[in-house]
Amino acid sequence: MTDILVTINSLKSQLEIQKTHVNSASGISNEDLATLQANIASLEADFDNIDATVATISAFAINASVNTSYSTGSGSITLNDQSDTSIFPAGSTVTINAVPDSGSYFVGWTGDISGSQNPINISLNANKTITAIFQTSYSEVTIGSQVWMSEDLKTTHYSNGSLIPSVDISNLSATELNNLIRS
Repeated sequence: MTDILVTINSLKSQLEIQKTHVNSASGISNEDLATLQANIASLEADFDNIDATVATISAFAINASVNTSYSTGSGSITLNDQSDTSIFPAGSTVTINAVPDSGSYFVGWTGDISGSQNPINISLNANKTITAIFQTSYSEVTIGSQVWMSEDLKTTHYSNGSLIPSVDISNLSATELNNLIRS
């Protein structure tokens, strides 16, 4: 891209030199002078169009998404602390931040960036596609020497679908309760 800009600027400089020569030329008919000036004006308009095209090409997009296919958590992504901007100038550095929702935590990135650094800075040299992965946070409950996720304690059915029977522990001795917990 830099080489193209140098070439365009060099051609613009040459055009300015030619414009100066045409405007200061003597011995040229008014008709020929008007034709040369019209050609120069047309070339200047072409350069203006090229400048607009180069300005358009000089930006890249970040397509950011949150993985919902296999992660259980949820959250969002901000780019430079904004959630509504995804187009940035070429070569700019963009800060990408995964923001977990309440009850979730950030796991990592997939796509054009990887790892679990958060936030992460990237330099834009092309369009980027990134995905944030979040997981659900579960609180833990310790019963005796065993640690359970609190969500597991809400389970009412075995994995085969049959009902887990309720156990009345109010009449158990301490030894019977310990044996139940260890089994």
